[in-house]
Amino acid sequence: MIKPINTKLTHRKDDPCYSVGGQVFYSKLDALSKAKELCVTPDHNEIWGHAKFVVFDQHQGPEPQKSLRQLYIERAHQIRRNNQYVRIWASGGTDSTNVIYAFKEAGVVPDEVSTYIQYPGVVDVSQNIEVNTGAREILQQARKWWPDVKFTTYDILPEHYYSYAHEHLDHYFNYTELEPFACNWQMLYEIYPELLDHDKQVQVANIWSGPCLVIGKDDTGWFYRQNDNNYNGQLNAPYQIFFFCDTDSKDLTLKILYTMKQRLSTVTDKSFESHNLAWHDAEMLDYWTTGIKFFSSKERKGTPQNNGLLGRDIKNLLRYNNALLSVMGQKTTLTFWARLHEINKENPNWFNDNHILNDWIGMLSPKCYFEKNK
Repeated sequence: MIKPINTKLTHRKDDPCYSVGGQVFYSKLDALSKAKELCVTPDHNEIWGHAKFVVFDQHQGPEPQKSLRQLYIERAHQIRRNNQYVRIWASGGTDSTNVIYAFKEAGVVPDEVSTYIQYPGVVDVSQNIEVNTGAREILQQARKWWPDVKFTTYDILPEHYYSYAHEHLDHYFNYTELEPFACNWQMLYEIYPELLDHDKQVQVANIWSGPCLVIGKDDTGWFYRQNDNNYNGQLNAPYQIFFFCDTDSKDLTLKILYTMKQRLSTVTDKSFESHNLAWHDAEMLDYWTTGIKFFSSKERKGTPQNNGLLGRDIKNLLRYNNALLSVMGQKTTLTFWARLHEINKENPNWFNDNHILNDWIGMLSPKCYFEKNK
């Protein structure tokens, strides 16, 4: 049922990755396991000297004069021009919704718009709040704009999760984020082989909107970095490019950074580093959305209930609720959590506050001082 993909499928030479002892990894779990082998002292922090998170965008220069929306349009043109087959993954969130609008406003057409729905325990559409409240509306509009475009929906069914849990457990956690029922769209290639068969024949660009950026200021100046956690464990996903921040998105990325800097103008007189600034805020970045007030509110995903993987927001809790509605889903949940417990017991220092419920310790790319001119 599941055909695991362990190698990186890409047309690029600049995919984000981990580097350990000269080896390249697209799995954080594999990278840290290798780094652990290289440690020669009892110091748990030694591992961070062996494992590095590597990105290849180093955007520097003055603030572009064009508006954000002009740059979104140019980015859509660039992606369409440089790729034979363009697929937009539409989650229903603000970022992917803005990408769809950017293509529409640019007057360029993707080849495919895809979404996915997770069913950890039972097939019940009410479990996916982001699809119900976001994706359905924008996809209905996009079908009217682009009547000749292929629209696809991929289901991740209870038996798929069960198969991962009982036949490919280590592989699953190598290439997904820690929240067990979040979707890495590499899974879709492993579940639906026709997707992979198609994409091997053409130069495909799977457009993912992320990642988020980390911005800061020190004695040298303003800088940005990337936190590997913001990639949601998807570094090995096939044929991906990133709309907002990639090696060929210089003007758009710089405009986003200068917009973030302006938002943080009250702290320009001191050193700081902001990991939590919501740069994808719909109003700050002048997004096109299906409803600005709604997309800017907490209602779309729900207000976080508490910390930890179980209570980040209503969206995650609905997935767990769905998983527990069937015996198959319960067995999957227990198997996933047993493996997560083993990982945590073996390597607590890999996680925030020494516990896997608090997520991975983020690995940061080197600082890039974006105001400098190359």
